[in-house]
Amino acid sequence: MNSKEANTIYKDWQKYKEINDKLGQVFKVLPESFLPYPAPILKEALDIVSDEFAEQDYYETCKIIDKDIETINRYQADDIALKNMAIELILIEDSPELKKTCLKNLQKIHRRTVGLKNLS
Repeated sequence: MNSKEANTIYKDWQKYKEINDKLGQVFKVLPESFLPYPAPILKEALDIVSDEFAEQDYYETCKIIDKDIETINRYQADDIALKNMAIELILIEDSPELKKTCLKNLQKIHRRTVGLKNLS
């Protein structure tokens, strides 16, 4: 993969992260099919881009990319993830406190992504 391809994939990942953040508030494990690219390709691209940032001494960006790769590693095969998602939904529905927390976190992420802060 060349630098241009890696940067295109990186930009697509950046756009996808908002969705990932929201889904991650409800589900701790997501299906690999939700990723914008197959995990190995996505990780290869992020590694290339991280190396480019490191060459420019943008180490904080490299740390963010490392966390992104950790996030990608948490995705699971679709069948396993769907089973776990179903279990998580049942747990959330059966626990009013957990449901309240999940909804609060989703609203917080929504406000952050649209640029609004501290709204009730």
